[in-house]
Amino acid sequence: MSRNETLLPARRVGALALYLAWLLAACATPDWGPPPETPSAAGAESAFAAGDFEQAATLWQEHAVDSGPAEAASLRISAADAWLLAGRPDRAEELLRWIERSNLTARDRARLDLVLADLALRANRPDEAATLLRQASPALPAASRSRFDELQARAQRQLTDPAMRDLSRAATQVEGMGFYDVRAALELMRVLENVSSGELAIRAENPRADRQLTGWLDLALVIRQHLVRPEGVG
Repeated sequence: MSRNETLLPARRVGALALYLAWLLAACATPDWGPPPETPSAAGAESAFAAGDFEQAATLWQEHAVDSGPAEAASLRISAADAWLLAGRPDRAEELLRWIERSNLTARDRARLDLVLADLALRANRPDEAATLLRQASPALPAASRSRFDELQARAQRQLTDPAMRDLSRAATQVEGMGFYDVRAALELMRVLENVSSGELAIRAENPRADRQLTGWLDLALVIRQHLVRPEGVG
């Protein structure tokens, strides 16, 4: 066997070894270090406790994106409340579109009612806020008690307006009506006498209000506009 014939297998083995080394290097995953951490609910809680409500809201929103439906809804309620405390009710309202009430636990429904009550107070609807707060009270988590007390105090201050008191009283009466009663209906119309037509129209069209209450408000407005002779007209 010639010297060249002896070297040929060795060269092939060397070339094969180089090819395998290149292939392994190409397939290896580069070490880029650990992936960035997903913003955690714990980080949001810390920001909230420190009074950085905007940061807390942002972190809760980001964390909700990677969570299951139930947890995501709960996180978005927390974010909406934080946006309200940060003075951004517009951001809170945006989040409400992503929350399906029927999928919430009783505790989260109560927390959602607090958010809705805050929005109602900002829109000068303390009667609606009072109804939402009564609705939230039975299942309210202990951690939300101070928020509840603060909203209730605001509602009471706004209810010093006689028209607001009448609307709140009407809402309470409607809640207690299990069936149609003529006397109760007449009393309800009497309670609403001092509420302006403009206020009745606004409340009757509120999509978040109780459907039974808005129906009565709409009826009071119809009676006033079409069935009652304007004062001074012969």
